[in-house]
Amino acid sequence: MGLYMVGFITYGATLVFYAALFPRLARNTAHSRQLREKFEQGETSLEEYEREESMEKNRISNISTVGVPLSSSTTGLMYSEDA
Repeated sequence: MGLYMVGFITYGATLVFYAALFPRLARNTAHSRQLREKFEQGETSLEEYEREESMEKNRISNISTVGVPLSSSTTGLMYSEDA
């Protein structure tokens, strides 16, 4: 049980740390740089640029948290006292 708690606490701490970096990461992907160039050249609107940048932030966030439910529940089952 202690290992399970430590795992979730450390996961939460790393999630908070990396969540602060998602906007910077999203602005520096190749897709976002291409969108920024198109926006600066007037080929796309501000609304479209902001929407696409928001989608890029969401994509990075999803990538970082994709395996957590599976790995956390598996670890909990492996070390639980009832199993």
